[in-house]
Amino acid sequence: LIINVFYTDFKVKKAESLESIVMDEDDGEKYNQPKKAQVHKYDSGAADLQKVTDYEEEKEIPSQITQSAVTNILDTSKTKLNEPGEGTTIVIKKEDVELLINEMELTKCTAEKTLRKYQGDVKKALIAILTT
Repeated sequence: LIINVFYTDFKVKKAESLESIVMDEDDGEKYNQPKKAQVHKYDSGAADLQKVTDYEEEKEIPSQITQSAVTNILDTSKTKLNEPGEGTTIVIKKEDVELLINEMELTKCTAEKTLRKYQGDVKKALIAILTT
């Protein structure tokens, strides 16, 4: 048993391994206060998780909802494939690209993208560039 004695202003504290005796200045009464065992915060993780989260029973999703979701996904992928410029080849003339580069001061990449967006039509590409 190890006893440490500390002398402070009007107080004498003796700390023992499991108990500590503290002098109260006002009353002069002694209180036995057992030391609290240190509880690691990781020990109660599962209990805390159950308090925080709400659990719901697994519900079966009706087949009509899943079928409609799958058909919506398939329809959107089909429409994306049918958009011009992605699945089809568009012929872009070199003169049209040079016209956009020289007159509109665009880079080659943006000029080509603009022409592809408007299916190689220079007039539509110029109108789009001027209006944006």
